[in-house]
Amino acid sequence: MPRVVVVGLNAGRSSVNPWSSGLLALKMPSVRPGDFLLFRWFGQMRDVQQFPNQQAYDICDFTRADPVGPRRFFGLDLYLVRKAERGKTLYFGSSVKKECEKGVKAQVYVR
Repeated sequence: MPRVVVVGLNAGRSSVNPWSSGLLALKMPSVRPGDFLLFRWFGQMRDVQQFPNQQAYDICDFTRADPVGPRRFFGLDLYLVRKAERGKTLYFGSSVKKECEKGVKAQVYVR
């Protein structure tokens, strides 16, 4: 049965799997094909983009990143984990106002 794994912030409190803060070493969540990632945030302009690889993620290079959803003040963006992603790590971040450099990014491993 598919699961929904929440990634994001909720009114200043960390949710199930918070965006990394740059200050905290967070355990990377793992998901299965068919699961959904639900990115959510409130109170700040953000977007969610998927990086093509770890190098782009590490340096917050959005040149070849794909948008998961539009830029907006609050959001709920849903991402379906595909079978072809099994055994890979997925990389996501926000491109708005240097948010990625401030730690608004996440890694998810697909088992």
